[in-house]
Amino acid sequence: ITPNRQVLLIKGHDRDNPEYAWWFTVGGGKENNENIVDCAVRELFEETGIKINENKLYAPLIIRDGKFEFTNKTVYQKEYIYLALLHEKVVATNINFTENEKKLIDKVCWWDIDELVEISNKNCKFNIYPRALPGILQRIFDEYPLNLDENMHALGTWHINEFTNEIKYTGINNFIA
Repeated sequence: ITPNRQVLLIKGHDRDNPEYAWWFTVGGGKENNENIVDCAVRELFEETGIKINENKLYAPLIIRDGKFEFTNKTVYQKEYIYLALLHEKVVATNINFTENEKKLIDKVCWWDIDELVEISNKNCKFNIYPRALPGILQRIFDEYPLNLDENMHALGTWHINEFTNEIKYTGINNFIA
C-alpha cells in the first residue's frame, strides 16, 4: 500500500474459463524450506518486480482459510497476507513472471482504495479475493489517516474463514475492530 490510499493488486483469469477473472493480492506457494515471510518477499518480486527487505512486511494483516474454483477444481488454501508500506507508487513489472503466471495474469496495477470499496460494493460481477480486503484497507486508512507509517505494527490481524463465513479480528493497541 502507499500513504495515498493505494493498493497493488493483480488481475488473473482461469485458463479453463477465460471469462472468469478476479483481482487478488500478490502471493503464491512456498518453496522447499522457505518460511512464509521469505515466500511473501519472493512472490512480491516475481509478480511485480518490487524488491523489499523482509523487515518492511507487517505481519500478517489477514489470515484466510479460503476456497475458490480454478481450472475446474475447488482449491482450498490457507493464505497469510502481509502488508508493506511503500512511500510512493512503484511501477510494477511482469519481467519475473513464471511461465504459468505469464499465461494466467492479465494485469498488475495500483487501485485507489476508496474506488475499490465503491466498485466492490456496487458491482456483483467484480471479483476480489479476499472479499473483505477493500473494507479492511479502508478501515486502516480511516483509523490512521496521517500517521499510518508509525502505526503499521499496531494493526492486528483479521482471520477470514470462507468455509463458515466468519471474520474475526485480533486487535493490537488502540485499533478498534
